[in-house]
Parts: sequence; C-alpha cells; structure tokens
Amino acid sequence: MKIKFAIQYQDAQNNSQTREIPLALLAKLAGLDHCGALGAQLIVERGDESLVASTYQSHDFPSITVDGKKGDSLLWLSENELPNSDYPGKFTSRLYAGDCDTETDCPIAAVVSGLGNKEGAGPEIARKIIHVDYDYAVARQWGEAADEHGNLKEHEND
Repeated sequence: MKIKFAIQYQDAQNNSQTREIPLALLAKLAGLDHCGALGAQLIVERGDESLVASTYQSHDFPSITVDGKKGDSLLWLSENELPNSDYPGKFTSRLYAGDCDTETDCPIAAVVSGLGNKEGAGPEIARKIIHVDYDYAVARQWGEAADEHGNLKEHEND
C-alpha cells in the first residue's frame, strides 16, 4: 500500500495542476528519514474546531478515517475503506455517532459501493443500500426534518 499526498494548484497560466508526494519522501524532507512513516493526517482547523483525516499503513484494511474535534472533545465521523477481504471489489463507508466519550463506538450506518457493469445501466443500477443501525440512528429521506426548513443543504433546490 502506498500513502501519498496530492497538492492541487494553479500555475502561472491559470491551469490546474496536481503534484503527488509519497509519504516516505515527505517524511525524509521533514528530517524523519531514520524512522518508518506509519501514516499521515490532514488537519483543517477553524478556531477550536477541526476535521482530521487520517490514514495508516495497513495492507489488510487500507482506509481513511475522518474525525472531528471541538476543544478537547473528539467526534468519530467516518471511515472509508478500499476493497478488502471482507468486501472484495467494493469500497465501504461507515458513519459513526460522534462523541466517542458518550456514544457508541460502533458504526451507525454503512454503504458498500462498487463499480459494476455499466452497459445498459439505468437509474436503478445507481441505487445503493444504506445499512442503518436503528438502535442508534433514525433514517430519514432527503427533505424530512433535516434543518429548520426541512431540507438538507445539498438538496435545497431539488
């Protein structure tokens, strides 16, 4: 498994460019060439709130997790896995309840996605099954009591 960073930028002619940097090279540039880089994090901060995307060297279950932090509180948000022995050929995303001190540490919802045969595919092929743990979560359809107006921001104009 490889961990690398992709940096996107615009060049002098306003063309979008991407440069990839392997984790081992980034560790070496940081003066860490005598240790084995185990993983990496990307952190986005605003005030005392942050999102932390993490990945670690794992050949069996390569994944990226996203957690939230507010002050000293940690929120487990999601884990996204590459295809593995549990789900060959499928990408798996799990959602978590949030506050790891007071709520379950088990996923509350999951979706398994794969690339199928697209020949003759209609809208019914694109539908996914979302697995919800009803002991910890309530499933609602888009537009059902998502905010004070009853809409999720992604579908306000639908």
